[in-house]
Amino acid sequence: MTGHRREILRVTDLRMYFPVRSRGIFPRVVGQVKAVDGISLSLDAGATLGLVGESGCGKTTAGRTILRLLRPTSGKIELDGQDITKLSSSALVPLRRKAQIIFQDPYNALNPRHTVGAIIEAPFRIQGVKPPGGVRSAVHDLMERVGLNPEHYNRYPNEFSGGQRQRIGIARAIALRPELIVCDEPVSALDVSIQAQILNLLRDLQDEFGVAYLFIAHDLAVVRRSPSGSRSCTSGTSWRPRRGRSSTPGRSTRTPTPCSRPCRSQIPSSSGSAPGFCSRGTFQARSTRRAGASSALAASGRRSAAPSRCRCWWSLRPATRSRATSRAQARLRGCDCRPPV
Repeated sequence: MTGHRREILRVTDLRMYFPVRSRGIFPRVVGQVKAVDGISLSLDAGATLGLVGESGCGKTTAGRTILRLLRPTSGKIELDGQDITKLSSSALVPLRRKAQIIFQDPYNALNPRHTVGAIIEAPFRIQGVKPPGGVRSAVHDLMERVGLNPEHYNRYPNEFSGGQRQRIGIARAIALRPELIVCDEPVSALDVSIQAQILNLLRDLQDEFGVAYLFIAHDLAVVRRSPSGSRSCTSGTSWRPRRGRSSTPGRSTRTPTPCSRPCRSQIPSSSGSAPGFCSRGTFQARSTRRAGASSALAASGRRSAAPSRCRCWWSLRPATRSRATSRAQARLRGCDCRPPV
């Protein structure tokens, strides 16, 4: 934490395991799925921290566990200096005013039976807050701030587009002026033009209200659009700060995965004699068994078949697996290239 900013969030050695039960009349626990396995991070008030990782690595689970939507297996979560790790559901209700979430899917995050007005005014009703001028006036003001027409107060979510639904979710999240908002891939389901609008809206709201963002994403281009520090995640265990400019003094206590160092060292430079290769890509294997194979692929320097086919999108092809399946297993971090058509 810096000298002029207070720490709004601190997570220490957080773990979230889900039990695997056997089938039968008397099911028993036969294993565990380690969705989040020992992560630590900190976030200052008014700053942004990005969590970047491949699909299925535990980013969303980490965000929901940090907000105590899930009860963690172990670890410690401190919100504005208060330990909320073991608080009951009723004790967490007042703390919801400090921390909110923007869900990933704007279509399933809104109740189709409620009007937009009822959805946005729900935080005021649950927390017992009576804003000056009345709740309806406050909802109209929120709708204007996020770019919605206040005349649509009585419309239902199915009458809005995906970008408009996400704006409704943002209005609901900022209704009580929280100090922390977990943005769970808020633009992943939107097209590129709408993504830019939502990101600009989040930046403007941060400048106006001083809210801190925990930004979860799998697209590095989205994270780079906003001044943020970021950590990458592989299988819910490895987190590291992104190199480059950062406005967030976040700290990480874990190191990169074993496969990331050899793969990164084998990537050809853009000035070398390997045209058509990505100079920034690193393969992130999900297991140490495949780490050596990833490094061997990077070191082999296979050429792409066309300029649109960067080597990043070539995959390991075991004899027992199809080309499509093996391609889906090759993971890349830090590449701006596009997949082959």
